[in-house]
Amino acid sequence: MYNQIQDITPLSSLTSLTWLSLAGNQISNLSPLSGLTDLTTLDLRDNLVTDVSHLSGLSMLSWLSLYANQVIDISPVVANAALGAGDFVDLSSNRLGGEAIDIQVQELQSRGVTVLYTPPIRFGDINLVFVVLEALGRSFGDILYLPGRRRSPKCGQVLVLHALRARSTATASRTAVLRNWPRRHS
Repeated sequence: MYNQIQDITPLSSLTSLTWLSLAGNQISNLSPLSGLTDLTTLDLRDNLVTDVSHLSGLSMLSWLSLYANQVIDISPVVANAALGAGDFVDLSSNRLGGEAIDIQVQELQSRGVTVLYTPPIRFGDINLVFVVLEALGRSFGDILYLPGRRRSPKCGQVLVLHALRARSTATASRTAVLRNWPRRHS
């Protein structure tokens, strides 16, 4: 974190602003930005953003970073008609839902937008999850987010892993387990 800014309400009157970096703060409410329609560049990386609905009307936007936030639904970003060929959107390190990844990212890309995102790891074999966790020295309790999961997965279900707490210095050497797993299981 660079700063501790949480409230960006004072920015709402800066309607001629074209470039804004608010990276590395504790911002969650983007409503003050909705009237900044001259913005072409908006850097919101490393914040606490979950709701991006206030970005849909930024009619001049061509560069957007939402890297390392808590965004699940990107439909307001897709609804922003200003984003098109040659533009850039970074959605990496978010909790993007299945529709965001399977449909909405591709929709932005089909309009010529360069989109960076972190795809989830999809496990077709639940046993592979346990092999990976064991190789990383972690347990099933270390899984931070499983979309739509309220209980443990059953054998035969496809498990989509979005985040895993793995802060081991030996992680790189343990990834060999993944490389050696047969392709038919991925």
